[in-house]
Amino acid sequence: MLEKILSWFDSGTAKCIICSRRRDKLKYQKNGAGICFDCYNHLMKGKADDYYCADSRINRLFAPFEYSDNLRAAILSLKFKDCTAYAALIAQLVYDALPLYYVYSDYDMLLPVPLHPSRYHERGFNQA
Repeated sequence: MLEKILSWFDSGTAKCIICSRRRDKLKYQKNGAGICFDCYNHLMKGKADDYYCADSRINRLFAPFEYSDNLRAAILSLKFKDCTAYAALIAQLVYDALPLYYVYSDYDMLLPVPLHPSRYHERGFNQA
């Protein structure tokens, strides 16, 4: 029993930023955190699609995932709990979710949400 408990603290396991479970193998891993295969497959299966807009100035938008539940918690941890190692993992998820026609097309822009200077000072980094 003690060995099982100690195995949770073994450096060979890393915590998934989505489900918070420790896993021996992760799809992506960085600085002791990662994204497990189960969560990765779940997110990719349920990823959002294009949104076509009624606004004549915007032809279409793409939101990679629904901002809810565990993914929302991971993003909030990045923004407000100084979990900066999550940034590269979330960026990889977004990249993997982008349809190939966005990666290899002449889209107009990728628009990060701006951060107010006071928030930058408070957090010490820009999440965008």
